[in-house]
Amino acid sequence: MERKKITYKDSGVNIEKAEDSLRKIKSLVSATHDKRYVPNKAGYSGIVKISDRNLALSCDGVGTKTLLHLEMGTENWAGQDCVGMVLNDICASGAKPDVFLDYYATGNLDTEVFYKVIKGIADSCSISETVLLGGETAEMPGFYEKGEIDIVGFGLGSFTDKHKLLDPHKQIEAGDIVIGVSSSGFHSNGFSLVRKIIEEMQIDIKQPRKGSSVPIGVQLSEPTRLYWPLVKKVCDSVDGIKGFSHITGGGMIRNFERIIPENVNCLIKPSSFSRPTIVDWLVSRSGITDEEAYKTFNMGIGFGIIISKEKEEECLKCLSELPYPSWKIGEISNNGSGKVIIEN
Repeated sequence: MERKKITYKDSGVNIEKAEDSLRKIKSLVSATHDKRYVPNKAGYSGIVKISDRNLALSCDGVGTKTLLHLEMGTENWAGQDCVGMVLNDICASGAKPDVFLDYYATGNLDTEVFYKVIKGIADSCSISETVLLGGETAEMPGFYEKGEIDIVGFGLGSFTDKHKLLDPHKQIEAGDIVIGVSSSGFHSNGFSLVRKIIEEMQIDIKQPRKGSSVPIGVQLSEPTRLYWPLVKKVCDSVDGIKGFSHITGGGMIRNFERIIPENVNCLIKPSSFSRPTIVDWLVSRSGITDEEAYKTFNMGIGFGIIISKEKEEECLKCLSELPYPSWKIGEISNNGSGKVIIEN
């Protein structure tokens, strides 16, 4: 019997509808822009100029992965997810993260869960050399069901001589190399689809998969990797970075498409890198198409670097000193249309 093809839309998330909604409010947002606004086509962070200094700002949350953290008791990892989603976006603009604030909402405050989340946030800010300035704790009975929480973060970063505002649409050209940095798992995107797959396949996430002693739910809860140490090392050691890509919502396809010019294509070779086993295990059994998978999940690559061919060896050598693997995963081709092509 052929397995039903599951899509992100089946899980209740309609990316096309969301993008259409964003287009409809674009004029409302742009009407507020004045000379402080700095255009940033890639859009990982909003850029403003205050007192002749560019600043990068970003906002994001943990999303429905929070439900998994609550079920598996990994709320401290939820704190890291929140920091990673925000600060990795700031890094992808070329900035150095400086400040983080959190927003924690719940129906009734569970002090133990609250402590675990904030500790995860604080520890992640320390790793990212970022000040946790504070935030807001909102207790709203009747709005959230008992036990429910929502975790959102806000970050601010700055630019220096080493950490410059990147303009990948002007710098990236045919012949450039795409380097992929491994993810720790699904990170914090696509979990509405992950949960739909679990439901459809009747997976018991409290049990380990065959050949593992770790419950499936704990493997799925693995937190978003913090990429500031990587970005700091690369920017300090290698000249000529043309673009960074944080592989978040929209998966590998949409996140590389957002940084490449419209006259080239980005060719990605899945055979050139390995994926976390939990990603391979769930995707291969899920019934989703390869296109759907690469448009939804990071598929094992959490952060991308685009650099000239001449700098490839130097960059990979620098990355080899980090505790997680990186690979050359593709290249930029000419005569394109701004698309990402996954090569079999």
